Amino acid sequence: MSIHPTAIIDKRAELDSGVSVGPFATIGPKVKIGKDTEIAGNVIITGNTTIGKNNRIYPFAFLGTDPQDVNYHGEDTRLEIGDENIIREYVTMSVATTKYDWVTKVGNRNFIMSYCHVAHDCEIGDITVLANTLNMSGHVRLEDGCVIGGIVGVHQFVTIGKFSFIGGLSRITQDVPPFLVTEGNHARVRCVNTVGLRRNSFDEQRIQAIEDAFKLLYLSDEPFSESLQELEHQPNITPDVEYLVQFFRNTAAGCHGRARESFRRRKS
Repeated sequence: MSIHPTAIIDKRAELDSGVSVGPFATIGPKVKIGKDTEIAGNVIITGNTTIGKNNRIYPFAFLGTDPQDVNYHGEDTRLEIGDENIIREYVTMSVATTKYDWVTKVGNRNFIMSYCHVAHDCEIGDITVLANTLNMSGHVRLEDGCVIGGIVGVHQFVTIGKFSFIGGLSRITQDVPPFLVTEGNHARVRCVNTVGLRRNSFDEQRIQAIEDAFKLLYLSDEPFSESLQELEHQPNITPDVEYLVQFFRNTAAGCHGRARESFRRRKS
């Protein structure tokens, strides 16, 4: 364990072996930090916060802050961060409110870039990439493998589907379907996230099945509900396409819709 002499660490905090803490970092009494996690200088970790192993937390990150919710009154809610995450400069993460499970969760092997804000009650899966100045409202859910561009705002209670891509400067007010590219203000679904799927070891057969589903759902002239029903009843539906269908069936916030004119321009 390597602790800089200027770091302020409460005696009740629990630091595992191999943890390093840089100059002027502050760690509160309810914090638990796992093996070999690196805490840079000027990081503040407070609240009821648990951090796993092999994380790298860069200067001026502020983790475990009170939720920005007028109904929060100091209850012992939590922030839980998994393993092998990279959390860059000035990232802020809040503990939860008392409205649901009392926990804000961050999974494993996520890359969270500078100035991102993870609000109360958010849930981030694994292997996501969140570019600079992503601002998440409360109760947002990010599924595994999604990638979000810079300076994006995400409305509360929105779900971002797995292996999706959101372009920079987008305004996200509804759920984002898995496997697809969504961007704009107002945001619209544009195409299949082919590059991202290949980077995540999807073979061409899996990608083609998603491409075919996309064409039926987003390029067809029939109503979306009819296209979805047709897709759902196709023989030999693949697990990826079945998941896509269920995502649409289960959405509570609605999904960002078609951008027909851009599709037609691309096809012509």
